[in-house]
Amino acid sequence: GCTATIIYSLFKENKEQKQIRKIFDFYEELAEFGDAEVRNLLQVTLLEYLWDDAVVYWNARSYMGEKTLLINQEIGAYLTESTKPPKSSPWEKAKRKKAKGFHQ
Repeated sequence: GCTATIIYSLFKENKEQKQIRKIFDFYEELAEFGDAEVRNLLQVTLLEYLWDDAVVYWNARSYMGEKTLLINQEIGAYLTESTKPPKSSPWEKAKRKKAKGFHQ
């Protein structure tokens, strides 16, 4: 809700770097010491929405610690996988044929 909107604005503008650093230090603590439910909350509620805007994503990514980056990679894998076309789609078949050097 409101908190996410404020944080999103901070990342978009990337001006309040001390505040952003404190936020990501907190995120890193949640990622490192939180249980599975806390890490899931961090992933779904606090980090996943950063993927909605490229500027916000890259600004935020530069503040991520080791554990937060790992969660971010999991989000990326999930989002990438969920947007891939099925392997049996005509598009995917054409792509495989082209990769094999088959031209007709």
